[in-house]
Amino acid sequence: MNKVLGTLGALALGAAAMYVLDPKSGKRRRALIKDKAVSLAHKEGEMIARTARDLRNRAKGARHKVSQAVKHATADAGQLADQQK
Repeated sequence: MNKVLGTLGALALGAAAMYVLDPKSGKRRRALIKDKAVSLAHKEGEMIARTARDLRNRAKGARHKVSQAVKHATADAGQLADQQK
């Protein structure tokens, strides 16, 4: 079984090398592969930046909620202290 998989892998690697290193169309294919790789890297970078911005905004919102809860708790505690005087 391993011998068959190794043979199939070698055949696939050879076919890929022939596809990319072809004297007639290989240059165009390599340029196309490069362009697709650059485009993919750009899209990934945009997605990472978008996710970072989303997480930053969520953290900012959570921080605001906590600060508002503390502010209201402090105000309520102050009212209780005033009522007990």
